[in-house]
Amino acid sequence: SAKEAKLDGIIGTEFQPKKQSYDMLKRLVLNNCGLSSFRTLQILDHFFPNLDDICAVSNDFSNLNAVSSLIGSQEDIEEVVPIKGFDRLVTLDLSDCCISSWAHVERFRALPCLQSLSLNDNAIASIGRHDVNNNEDRYFESLKSIDLVGNQVSLWKDITNINALPVTSLRFRNNPVTSTLGASESRNSLIAILYNLNFLNSSPISVKERIEAERRYIRIVARELLLVESGDDAQERREYILNLNPRFDELKEKHKDSMLGVNSNLTQGGRLANDTMNITIVSMAPSSCTKGPLRKRLPSSLTVGRLKSMCSRAFDLDYATIILHFREANVKDSLPTLLDDEEHSLSYFGVSDGCEILVNEGER
Repeated sequence: SAKEAKLDGIIGTEFQPKKQSYDMLKRLVLNNCGLSSFRTLQILDHFFPNLDDICAVSNDFSNLNAVSSLIGSQEDIEEVVPIKGFDRLVTLDLSDCCISSWAHVERFRALPCLQSLSLNDNAIASIGRHDVNNNEDRYFESLKSIDLVGNQVSLWKDITNINALPVTSLRFRNNPVTSTLGASESRNSLIAILYNLNFLNSSPISVKERIEAERRYIRIVARELLLVESGDDAQERREYILNLNPRFDELKEKHKDSMLGVNSNLTQGGRLANDTMNITIVSMAPSSCTKGPLRKRLPSSLTVGRLKSMCSRAFDLDYATIILHFREANVKDSLPTLLDDEEHSLSYFGVSDGCEILVNEGER
């Protein structure tokens, strides 16, 4: 009557249970068992037909491309042929299993009930649907959650390809593509690019957070486009940027009424490095909220750190406690966006002519 079996740490490359069926077994734990072939799990599925949860962390399944689609066949298969069986499997954890290719992952695309797939601490470098011989093949049709922490994904275009999956929950950290970003910037970019997500790194995504993440993403990509200087290869470089950010045009159209400054700059074109803009700075801090707003003409290259210094002097606030947001003035439903990196410029965050800077005070 056992419903769970744990075989953690048992060393062996193949395991053959007695030739009988264990219908009651639902969960199988094979962590760090020295498994070197996924065929072992296929054999186990034959004897445990009602498994809904397999945890096989820290094994070596680097030969997934060589795994037969059917038990009993020993030939190596180069095509991305879906693995058969596991008809009731809901949760599969293959973290730290030497998986290096998305083609390996696609072997599981036809599992009818698979909802949660953990692939943490592998070496997956790219994500993208491969061509399959049968266009009617299922493609992770039940998948709701995927974990990709600690892999080797390095391009935002690969992140965009996650949209081909029906997942609403993603865990994604410690990949090269986000290694140079702060936690807030990384989260904003992922939310903007992945339109189906409801949860990111186990934290819910609110409607407000998604709106601001998408607007911030538009500002960042627009900045990259505007910094492309004229020249023989200018158009080619712009196309390269757009190719890396395939949601840009869609999101720019979606938020066009609330991002008039960005759209105006894109229409006019040109460089922004020496541009100045009219900014209104308003203190929301209790000790200085009665002071009138400051109206300044500032260079777009001004860093957030220097702006904080200016606000510290103008409103007599402790620099270490200042928190800055900005919002588009005279734009309906414009929500404040946090300026959370002192080293970046105002233009990096998409601050444009006519914006308001809101000065708040936090704890030291």
